Amino acid sequence: MTLWVDPPGAVALATRLRGMAAEVDESLSRAGAWEVMAAAAAVGLQRAITQADGVGAVQAARCVAEVETAVLQVVARVHVLRGELLALAGAFVRAARVLGAVEDGVADALARLDTLAHDHPDTVEWLAARGHEHALAPLLAAGERGGLLVEGPHQFVGIDTGPPRDVTAPKGLADLVADDIAVEEGDGFVRITEVTRPDGTHAWVVAISGTKVLDPRAGSNPFDVTTDVRSIEAGATIAAIGVHRAVLAAQRSTGRETSAEPILLSGHSLGGMLAAGLAADPAFRHGRNVTGVVTAGSPIGRMPVPASVGVVAVEHRGDFVPRLDGVAGRTDDTWHTLTTDPDVQETGGRASRSHAGELYEGSARAFDMVAREGELEWEEVIAPFVEPGATAVAHDIVLTREWQNPRS
Repeated sequence: MTLWVDPPGAVALATRLRGMAAEVDESLSRAGAWEVMAAAAAVGLQRAITQADGVGAVQAARCVAEVETAVLQVVARVHVLRGELLALAGAFVRAARVLGAVEDGVADALARLDTLAHDHPDTVEWLAARGHEHALAPLLAAGERGGLLVEGPHQFVGIDTGPPRDVTAPKGLADLVADDIAVEEGDGFVRITEVTRPDGTHAWVVAISGTKVLDPRAGSNPFDVTTDVRSIEAGATIAAIGVHRAVLAAQRSTGRETSAEPILLSGHSLGGMLAAGLAADPAFRHGRNVTGVVTAGSPIGRMPVPASVGVVAVEHRGDFVPRLDGVAGRTDDTWHTLTTDPDVQETGGRASRSHAGELYEGSARAFDMVAREGELEWEEVIAPFVEPGATAVAHDIVLTREWQNPRS
C-alpha cells in the first residue's frame, strides 16, 4: 500500500503524534501512584506470607512477585510507547521537509520548462513533430496495457439536454471565443446556439468545451486527457460522438428542415481539436452544411479539414499547445491562422499562462478591432454567424462518458 502525504499533512500528523505522546507523559506522571499501590499490595501479601507456612507461603511469595512484575511491565511499556510516538513524530517532520524540498524542486523545474516553452515555441513544434512520427502510437499502446487513455466499444456517451433559452447573438470573433470559454466553466458542456438572422434564415454555432480532467484514466467527463491524445489526429472519441448527437438533437428540436443551414464549430484547446476533427469527418458533414471552424490555442494543423470549410485559428506565439501538432501555422485560401501574443505582463513569460482562455478572448477582440478598419479574408468564415440584428437561442447539453457494464 502506498500512503500519499503532502508536507502540510505530514506536519499535521507529527503534531497529532506529539499530542499523543503528551498524553502518555501525563499517564507516566501517575506511574508513581501505581508503584505505591503495588508496594502496598506487596506489603499486604508479605504479611500473609508471615502468617502462612508451607505451600501457602510459597504461593503468596509468587503473588508478590507477579504483582511487582506486572506493574513494572506496564510502566516500561508506557515509556516505550512514548518514545515510539516521539520518534514517529520526528520521522513525519523529516518527511515533511523532504517532501517540501521535492515539491519546491519540481515546481522550480516546471516553472523553468514553462518559460523555455514560451521562449522557444519552434523547439516545442520540432519535438512534437518527432513525437507524432515515433511516440504517439507507442504511447497509446502502452497506455492501453496499463488501462490508461482507453476508449472502446464498452463505453458510450450520455446526453442531458437542458431547455432552450434566449441569449445574445454573437457579434464577432471575440464573442465566439468567449462562448468557448464559458462552456469550460461546467463539466461536459456543449452549447449549440441557433442564430436567427434579420432575413429570417438560421445558422448554428457549436461551442465545445476544452480539457476539464487531467487524469489519464478515462472517467465520466469526456473532455479529458484521453480525448486530448486521441483527438490530436482527428481520431474518433466519445466526446466527438456526443457533440454529433447534441447537434442532431438541437436541430431536430426545431421541427424544420435544417440540412442547408450553415454550421460553425468552435472551441478553445481540446474544444478546437474536436471542432476541426468533426469538420474533417465525412459522417458528421453528411446531410449538414458545415461551413466554418474557429479555434483558440488548438493543435489542429494535421486535421484534414476540406477546403469547403473555412478555418480561423487563433494562436499565441508563446503558447505551446497549438504547437503540439508539430505543424507550422497554416494559411491558405480557406485556412487563416491569426497569430499574436498577449502582453508579457499578462503571461509572466509562461507558456501555460499564454494558453489561458480569457487571454485568447482578449486577442480575438483585438483582431475584431483590426477587422473594423477594413475587410479581411478570415471575416468571411464567421460572417454568416455574426450578422448585426440577429437573435439567438442556446441549447446547453451535458455529455458524460458511460460504461455498458459499470465499473466496480
